[in-house]
Amino acid sequence: ESELNGDVIIDDIQPQAFECIIRFAYCQNPNITPENVLSLIKACDKYQIHTLHKIGCDFFRSVLNEENFCAFFYQAVEQNVMHAVGDILYNVLSDNYTQWLNAQNIVEFFCVSHMHQLSNFVEICCKFIESRSDLFELGS
Repeated sequence: ESELNGDVIIDDIQPQAFECIIRFAYCQNPNITPENVLSLIKACDKYQIHTLHKIGCDFFRSVLNEENFCAFFYQAVEQNVMHAVGDILYNVLSDNYTQWLNAQNIVEFFCVSHMHQLSNFVEICCKFIESRSDLFELGS
């Protein structure tokens, strides 16, 4: 039951993401950072905040690079947000796989990953290979 000046507990959203949503609603400046972007995208996806979701996805795409790709992939799986950012990760990987999937990144990724992350990673790689079969055709 509600109380005058009572606390409202929203336990399915990270405080940093909620702050971005409020800043966007009142100031049109969500202050998205690499540290809060995935939780923001997850909250916007859940609460159907389409404009901010797009802004968050655009920001996410812009900050992905070869140093942070594997870490972001791992975080996306851990935060259960792959359904919202999987296509972005796949498309960025498709465009940059030869530069980004170097030995150091792969070893780092596999060292910090669990089996369910590995299966998601393999699924993304398989999608990429299927979409770019021309790169993997064997000579006759």
